Amino acid sequence: MKTIFRLLFALLAFAIPIEHKYDKPMRFFSKSLIPEGLALPKWFETKLYYYPSDLIAPLLVLLAVFAFRVPLRRLILEKNAYFLWGVLLFGAISVAASPLWNYPLLYLRLWQWFTGAFLFVLAANLPDRDKMVKTILGALIAAASLQSLLAIAQYFHQGSFGLRILGEPNFYRNMNGACAFRVPHGCRWIVDNWMGTYFNTDLVVRVMGTTAHPNVLGGFLALTSLASLDFFDRSKRKWFWGLLLLLQLFAMNLTFSRAAIFAFGIGAAVWFAMKRKVSPHLFKAAALLIASGAIIGFLFQEQIIYRGGIVNYNEFVSGSDAFRIEHQNLALKMIQKYPLTGVGFQQFSTRAHEFLHTDPNQHFNGAHNIYLMMAAEMGTLALLCFLAFIGSIFWSLRRGGDSPFLPSLMAMFIAFLFIGFCDFYPTLFQMGRILFFTTAGLLAAHGSQRVLDHNISKKRLQLQNKL
Repeated sequence: MKTIFRLLFALLAFAIPIEHKYDKPMRFFSKSLIPEGLALPKWFETKLYYYPSDLIAPLLVLLAVFAFRVPLRRLILEKNAYFLWGVLLFGAISVAASPLWNYPLLYLRLWQWFTGAFLFVLAANLPDRDKMVKTILGALIAAASLQSLLAIAQYFHQGSFGLRILGEPNFYRNMNGACAFRVPHGCRWIVDNWMGTYFNTDLVVRVMGTTAHPNVLGGFLALTSLASLDFFDRSKRKWFWGLLLLLQLFAMNLTFSRAAIFAFGIGAAVWFAMKRKVSPHLFKAAALLIASGAIIGFLFQEQIIYRGGIVNYNEFVSGSDAFRIEHQNLALKMIQKYPLTGVGFQQFSTRAHEFLHTDPNQHFNGAHNIYLMMAAEMGTLALLCFLAFIGSIFWSLRRGGDSPFLPSLMAMFIAFLFIGFCDFYPTLFQMGRILFFTTAGLLAAHGSQRVLDHNISKKRLQLQNKL
């Protein structure tokens, strides 16, 4: 059972970028949930769906209870999780106080949040902590390496490969919107200019692997790159981990996600700052990052400039930012009118017309900020619980003690918190929730263990003094 637990957790981490939802088994049940006479916009998702992780997470809880003899009360009442349960409670209250209070679908969709909460409490109470953390991070890096290879192939192909079984979206060079930007002659990199390879389009598509959006893949690769940086620092096979890190950074650049690139930079700064001893390995890691940035910047200098927002600011980025600011202002209006309960869990779009006086059938995306989004939909009390949840994790790390994986986990967590200011997928998408809460749980496990180690050392010292 212990082996099954480790295998399932590792597979769950490995499958994060390829996990997709299933709704056909519950198609007829979904229709029966719609209250009679309820009018919903055409774009509103009325299907009840589930992800494999929604089934695996409760199974892992049972395995932890029976295989590792971890009391269920200890899991559910994990001290850092108190505030997380508060978020879910206020999420349910927000639905009950909304116009869709009698629509059971919204309550059932809170289950995806429970999946994240289960993974958090499991990760926070891992037995053989360092071994399990190494296994989980290794699974994430393996998944990221495969995603990187696919993303690079997608970029130079400028289209998808039809891997629908893995959840690959269907996209091509002629797509419009935020997933593509204009470059003269559609050149993909500097080699196209050298070879005179020009195309009959000026669009360059940002890659997304098997995820839902380039920003999602970029964020995933930013976090796994920070984990790879730690493996590079501590491994004797530096050439191997150096190549994997370069591969992930190369693919991350092809997503052209500003939030991911800056998040990796912030996370790398945190990682270096947490390294207490300056060693030749740190200089090698710094040299690798500088060399990688120089190579990638040189090969894609034209594309980076036309994308904008990284080393310059242009019209394309200005339009994107204006769109995000508009939705953030909308979220602020919602918070101002409904400060306690919000407009209702997953009802940002359905209630937007009340504040903008537009057509109720017009679809609005959520605010690209998980903190504003949470306050707008679930209320400020839910946001306070979420912030207290984050603060409790940092508070648990206040005592001294060393851990080999603490710098990388801290860097990953802070990087994801930064991404939360720029996008909504860390809490809105299932992939984001699993990655966010698993990382938070692994970090909380280090806090708990450090406190435990401190108490054990203190008791040993007291015993020695008595003897």
